[in-house]
Amino acid sequence: MLDKPGRVGSIAPSSKRLASLMTQEALSAIKQSDGIVVEIGPGTGSITRVLLEHGIAADRLVCIELDPALYQYMTEHFPEVQTIWGDAAALDIILPKKFGKIAAIVSGVPLKNLPLGKEKEIIQLCCSALKPSGKFVQFTYGVRPPAVTSGLQRQFVGFTLFNLPPAFVWSFTKM
Repeated sequence: MLDKPGRVGSIAPSSKRLASLMTQEALSAIKQSDGIVVEIGPGTGSITRVLLEHGIAADRLVCIELDPALYQYMTEHFPEVQTIWGDAAALDIILPKKFGKIAAIVSGVPLKNLPLGKEKEIIQLCCSALKPSGKFVQFTYGVRPPAVTSGLQRQFVGFTLFNLPPAFVWSFTKM
């Protein structure tokens, strides 16, 4: 975080409790679908690990990481998961067409550290990539939710003190 402020959102990896909140929301989206789950900004894989532990098959999980060092970490520690080196702001370009529409997107991208225009752009790209009733799951460190774009219904999922810093989880369902 000190080395790359704005690109890394926290002084510590996401806690297991935060990852569980996010995973439960993603699981609710894929129960109704045969689609895949995309994780943007997996960092050191703390949410990835919980997604796999909760039964999301490695061949149904795709991770997109912008930072070269974290991308390398993910490929070494999660070789069974397809990890793509790329920017969530180019989601429409870097996700191969073979994936089709996505059942759920779980985001560890520090959206609140980005300019509002970029935050909205990433959320809109995620919305476009989702199947109808698909979910985009995001956490924040403040009470203010991520920006809403048309076509998405926002819902507060939960809050956990068991994270450094404490985190709020939001879900956006594609209408």
